[in-house]
Amino acid sequence: MRTVEAEIPYRIPLVGGMTDFPEFYQKYPSGGQTLTFTINRFVRASITLDEDSHDTRMSIHSDLAWGMGLGSSGSYYVAIVSALAKLQQCNPSKEMISNLAYQLETGIKPFSTGRQEP
Repeated sequence: MRTVEAEIPYRIPLVGGMTDFPEFYQKYPSGGQTLTFTINRFVRASITLDEDSHDTRMSIHSDLAWGMGLGSSGSYYVAIVSALAKLQQCNPSKEMISNLAYQLETGIKPFSTGRQEP
């Protein structure tokens, strides 16, 4: 049995929120900038693989509730992608993790938001 974990911090946006939405950055190609800082609260993803039975179990634990405006959705999906990468024993770049998290989140339409930051 093998277990991998990923821990991703929440972030507080100070300036530039909403500039990461396609409606903004496609209309204003120069893009936007954000200023955020992380806090001592985390999303933790854990994946356990039983190599004998091929059973896989994933659990997500969060210090804060979803939808608080602290990058919770981005942290959630980045934690999942990071844990899956560890399970596969690969070391993707932060940009690749960010892009994969963005694709994962925007593929779930009711929860779709802006670009994710690793």
